[in-house]
Amino acid sequence: MPADAASPAAEAARRLPAGAGSRSTSTSAFGITDGSAQPTATPADQFDLAPLPEVVAAAHRLRRLTRLLGERRTEEAFQVALHITQRWAERRDFGHHRDQRLCMLGYDPDRFWLAAWHPAILAATYPDTVTLTGLLASPYWLAVAASPAHIDHQRFYAEVARRLDLPDYQPCTGWDPLARWIDRHAPQQDHERPFRLREEWRRCEATDIVGQIE
Repeated sequence: MPADAASPAAEAARRLPAGAGSRSTSTSAFGITDGSAQPTATPADQFDLAPLPEVVAAAHRLRRLTRLLGERRTEEAFQVALHITQRWAERRDFGHHRDQRLCMLGYDPDRFWLAAWHPAILAATYPDTVTLTGLLASPYWLAVAASPAHIDHQRFYAEVARRLDLPDYQPCTGWDPLARWIDRHAPQQDHERPFRLREEWRRCEATDIVGQIE
């Protein structure tokens, strides 16, 4: 990525409005800036965010996460979180809050089928994407997820359910995108991080610094 190019996560935080009631344009405002695989945004893709103040609040949380954790760490976690929330939307899994937001945007999920990269889907999942970003960017919780102990995996998934307010979240490792990412990538990412950094973040998590942002 060129030095002067903003990362998708940073672009998402920058382009969302500073207050509710503004209009936000299409996919680039929610973290997809390449656009090569998606149709070009049009004025019809715009919608009023006034009914969804949590979307604007999520943009502020993403800025704070970036300042706390650094752009690279936040961007990596944001891309993983975006993939996970899009896959959940495609499968219509864990969609209670997502479907409520879609209805507020005028897209009743029982009447409309929308592709995962549709601006309304990205807006409706954006608060969950940012919340999941904070969890995946935390070295403490990454170490918990990377643990070989089943009880640690259960702790991690319980924290996901708590932060996303998904009491019915019980991942099946055969298809759930978060569980699959944990199985395939979390151990490698955790082991690549310096031990000293992980220990520092365990001390930080004792005061729940990342959790306070959420």
